[in-house]
Amino acid sequence: MELPSDSIENFIKEQLRRWKEAKEKRDKNLEAYKPAITISSEPGSGGESQLAPGLARKLEFDLFNRDTVKDISESAHISAKILETIGKDRLADVVDFITTVIAERYLWPDLYLEHLMKVIGVIGKHGRAVIVGRGVNFIIPPAERLSVRIVAPLNIRVQNIARMFNMNQTDAQRRVLNHESERRAFIRKSFNGDASNPNNYDLVINTHGLNIESAIDAICNFWTSDYKIKNKTWLPDGK
Repeated sequence: MELPSDSIENFIKEQLRRWKEAKEKRDKNLEAYKPAITISSEPGSGGESQLAPGLARKLEFDLFNRDTVKDISESAHISAKILETIGKDRLADVVDFITTVIAERYLWPDLYLEHLMKVIGVIGKHGRAVIVGRGVNFIIPPAERLSVRIVAPLNIRVQNIARMFNMNQTDAQRRVLNHESERRAFIRKSFNGDASNPNNYDLVINTHGLNIESAIDAICNFWTSDYKIKNKTWLPDGK
């Protein structure tokens, strides 16, 4: 679902204010740089509708959901505003990494994908964000993000969708499978990647074994302990 143009403009206006405020705090050593968390989820697993918003609230991170990222990337005007929020050197780092991804994965990005990759790259540079979908784990350098995959058995996901949208099991399963097919096709076409391959993520969580609150706690614990220790490159840049 696309956001109304005035809604996305207001979202970006508020986001630019938050980034400016965060930079001022980092410049004064009042706040450390905190890498982004990317969320990829199977339809109906609760990763997008429940876990991502809850995780953003708990960590006090900005939330960029699938539709918001899509709307930003489809607007050249709004994309330009995002790119202007970091210095030329840091933007060059984003472009360099994107160039590497394109070469290593033999990609032929169209205009939308070019905008998407740059926008996500800049959001990643700002950090303090939970970003959902659109292949973001392929776009942000591994040392600058924690990538999480949320899964659940098909029958559980179908039940969740049926309950969420008040539909029968047949329609719910059709919806789950269609969305899953579309997402996998997008990742395959855009990044020559496999959305279901666990090797593409730092952490995979099955929400059938953990409820949403416990899953959020698990991600927070992983993010603040083991993963942070292993990645010595997570340093405040503040610029």
